[in-house]
Amino acid sequence: MMNTPAAGDELRPAPTKTEWHDSRIGRYLLKIEERTEQHFDTYDDAWRWSITDLKSFWESICDEFGVIAHTPHSAVLTDPTMPGAQWFPGMTLNYAEHVLRELSARPDTAMVLSRSQTAGNVEWTGARLIAEIGRIQSGLARLKMVR
Repeated sequence: MMNTPAAGDELRPAPTKTEWHDSRIGRYLLKIEERTEQHFDTYDDAWRWSITDLKSFWESICDEFGVIAHTPHSAVLTDPTMPGAQWFPGMTLNYAEHVLRELSARPDTAMVLSRSQTAGNVEWTGARLIAEIGRIQSGLARLKMVR
């Protein structure tokens, strides 16, 4: 169930720049400032940059999150027409590779939380998910459905 703000509740204002070191997005923006000639006084400044310099923004996101491309892209966005926009044409990546990398980096962290009135609560860690993926892969290999 979503927490819906009550009448009169206000959203917390965006953190000031001096508070950016306390959040992942803030640390990312500070890194962008260090590595480039960009300068952001506020989150609004960063948002404007993200929608006006799509190439720099999206390439920095790929860098920040360590996107592993098996073939490079020829452009960030070739056609912005919606529907049908073409992002990162030519780039190929393996989604499972990225998921497993994250699970491996945090083996003791709860990654899947399930709450059920009939089955009880379940928390699966990164290590448990990797074990389950291995079990499924072995079963599929026995059935000659994967290598």
